[in-house]
Amino acid sequence: MTIQKMSRQIMLLRIMLYAVMVSQVGGSLGIFLLDENIYLEIEGTIWQQKISEFQILDQLAIGGMMLCSSIVLLYGLFQLIFLCRVFDKGSFFTKETIRYCKLFSISIMLLAVIETVLSPILLAYLWLRDAIPEFPEISFLVAVDMLHVDTLAFGFLFYVMSKIMETGFEMKNELELTI
Repeated sequence: MTIQKMSRQIMLLRIMLYAVMVSQVGGSLGIFLLDENIYLEIEGTIWQQKISEFQILDQLAIGGMMLCSSIVLLYGLFQLIFLCRVFDKGSFFTKETIRYCKLFSISIMLLAVIETVLSPILLAYLWLRDAIPEFPEISFLVAVDMLHVDTLAFGFLFYVMSKIMETGFEMKNELELTI
């Protein structure tokens, strides 16, 4: 009964991971296919422009930024899918599971850094190419939101958890060698 319950939980996790992946890819594609507006606050007013109204190089820059973030997130999600495969084999606290957890956490921390760095770079790029009328005002709250501290903290939290698992695995191996 416990094995069946575990199998169902792993299957649920796998379904949720695939749903997040489809949502991520669909959301990114949807922004371009639906020709969404880009909104910026410039001189106290809201400026907006459809993606299709930008020059092709600017569209590629916007898409490239979104693609970078999506690739890193998808890489992290694939690590969890690989982790599910290991779980299917009945292995839960092994070097392999610890490695997948670490890779997931690193990808999430990298995602936070990429999201933090790429937004200002994209804004500067669009401003230097005269694709936007002026460099947007960035209030303190917007700047804090652009830092993606919550995503970085989540990745770091998962990294600490993987280190705890690694230490427990090493302790277990030492104990087995002692006996």
